[in-house]
Amino acid sequence: MKTFSLLHDRSIPFSGGPEKDDVAGCLATCCPAMDLVALATSSHLIVQRSIKWEKLFGSSCDVSCITWRPDGKALAVGQEDGLIVLYDVENGEEFSLPKSARPHSSPIVCMCWTKELESKESSDDDGLFDFAREEKAQRTMTNDSYYCDRTHLLLKVEQPRNQRDHQEVASFKSYASALMDMPLFGVDNTPREQLEVLVSGDTSGVVTIGAFGYFPIGCIDLSGAFESTGDGLPRVCHLRLSSDLRMLLVILESQEQYRVVSIDTNVLGEQSNELRYVAAQCGHISEQVDNVQNSIQEMAKQWAEGMSALQKHIEPLAHQLKCFERPNTPEQELFMMLTCGVTSAALQRYIADLQEQGLQRLGKMLDTTCATVEDIAANSLVHAIEVLVFRLHDMLGLAEWTQKFQPIGLSAKMVKNLLEAAQLLLLKAQETLTFVREARANFAAFTVWLQTVWRKNQKNEQGGDEPQRGKRLDAHIDIDRLVKLLSRQLLHHHITEQFKSANLSCQDQAEFWTTATQATRTELSLQQSFEELKNSWNKAFHMTSETVSAAFKPVENEILPGVKKRLVDMTFASDRFFVALSQGSSQLVLMHRRSDNGPAGISCMETVEVSLEGVRELTDIRFYNDEKLLVTFLDENGSRCLGQVCFLDEGEVKLDMSITNMRELQPAGWETSNLVCQGKRGIALVFTSNKRLQVFDIEEDEDEESDEAEE
Repeated sequence: MKTFSLLHDRSIPFSGGPEKDDVAGCLATCCPAMDLVALATSSHLIVQRSIKWEKLFGSSCDVSCITWRPDGKALAVGQEDGLIVLYDVENGEEFSLPKSARPHSSPIVCMCWTKELESKESSDDDGLFDFAREEKAQRTMTNDSYYCDRTHLLLKVEQPRNQRDHQEVASFKSYASALMDMPLFGVDNTPREQLEVLVSGDTSGVVTIGAFGYFPIGCIDLSGAFESTGDGLPRVCHLRLSSDLRMLLVILESQEQYRVVSIDTNVLGEQSNELRYVAAQCGHISEQVDNVQNSIQEMAKQWAEGMSALQKHIEPLAHQLKCFERPNTPEQELFMMLTCGVTSAALQRYIADLQEQGLQRLGKMLDTTCATVEDIAANSLVHAIEVLVFRLHDMLGLAEWTQKFQPIGLSAKMVKNLLEAAQLLLLKAQETLTFVREARANFAAFTVWLQTVWRKNQKNEQGGDEPQRGKRLDAHIDIDRLVKLLSRQLLHHHITEQFKSANLSCQDQAEFWTTATQATRTELSLQQSFEELKNSWNKAFHMTSETVSAAFKPVENEILPGVKKRLVDMTFASDRFFVALSQGSSQLVLMHRRSDNGPAGISCMETVEVSLEGVRELTDIRFYNDEKLLVTFLDENGSRCLGQVCFLDEGEVKLDMSITNMRELQPAGWETSNLVCQGKRGIALVFTSNKRLQVFDIEEDEDEESDEAEE
């Protein structure tokens, strides 16, 4: 009998109690593209195995399930609180989906990430015209007209200065934008050729579906799949989505029975092009939303630092006014000196205590602050909003094409609301930019005037002596600008209010504050306008579509034989699906059903029962591919073994009466806690209760390798 080749036998870096370790060891999955294994330990860490175990990420909540993206470059982690976190395994960045995007209120217990299988073109050898291929060609020509990204014609959006210095990027860009740019998502910002769908299920029977892991598509509640028996809600224990995205299989369990539910997901296959494009656009829009948020935060930070320095500079004047019991504000005292030439004793004391170098540093600091805020607003904020408005106009055009995009829930009304919010934000950004430019000129005039006043005061104190060389007393002073500045607020509170989540305190209609956007000004601040945009964005694209959710319909709901707890797994073949489950200690049941005409034409499920020879007790079963089944079992001699069962032969389901390939697991005294398979990589992982992982090559025979080595 053939035996499997043992590749690795390594210890697992578990921590904590042994009971927790066994549970955490079950949360493991093989990378479909690389020699990596991801698992969750009891300390909530996600680790991978390449040459050695390495810590990759930390989780803020208990991890309940994990799965790889089909290309092996991202990892989806389901948590006990119902959230899904996506990790980029190449740079370690984390992206958390909003709660509305994955409406799970219970722990997520299973997920699957499926890539749409590229359809194979049929040949014309029989002389018949291939209508399917002609339809696909026509659809491709149509797609080229609206699956075209024209944003490369716009100016590039720059990151805020502090992010360029520290090589920091927005949280969404680390996953979604990198996902869409080459080589992860496509080339030149074009969508992928195949749709990738992430399906998740929780302990309350809720299943959600999303494109590329971050774009919510739909949700279906299967809590009513069981008749009310008083044993609680059904728990999703297995999920499988067919490669053509047209059928979703869900196995539910309760305390009394198991059920397999077939869900019609034809809308995913029929609208895959539309879903891919909308998901790509939403990813790029989310990146710009993050760029806008980061720009506003950096502008607020820079402005606050500059105003804090100015506030510290005029605090001594406020203190002197308080000591001399003057009722005026610092701005009023400076205004009286400018317009009337009247200086109080408090103001004279303040001027006498000034230092020329301090005034120069203040002027330079205020100019640098305004220049930095202006640069961020002009090159980052405004450009990001312009790209955002550009993409939303494209989205609006698609939303109005109801025949193509209404079936996937793209609403023209919601896109219009989002576009209006983006346009208002653009006007507020331009208004803030105008205010900052005015403030820069104001501060320049103020510091020049204050230095001139100090120099004249120094001349008077020196008895009319000539000032030092290079110190001019006749510097140009913009009196009109200073009058308007000191008659209002020196600290420019109207700009500070733009970065707060509160309505503007007043709308000064004086000529000084008049801007090109005066007619469209509202009481909302820049920060509030952004929050309105983000709320509209979350309502439009961070919630599952009711239209698509209604299209997901259960077409079959069958009870699996037996009521006791059992081992169960399922897979898809080319024209059917299989469900394997244990019955008794050595009984294996294989249920299969052919699907020739889609979900509406599903035939009755056929059941094959077989008793495996030489098996005392089955401990785990997993589908290796659509023709083979791997089992771990206890043989008649009490040894722990890994075996293989072939069940597909020339289109007919036939289970062999014995194990075809087998290997005894060492050491024999330890129990196996989990079995994980990866058919594409040709490997199987067996976790043992002594905290070790054994990796087997299913395709190689160890006996043959030994014979070749001896020869």
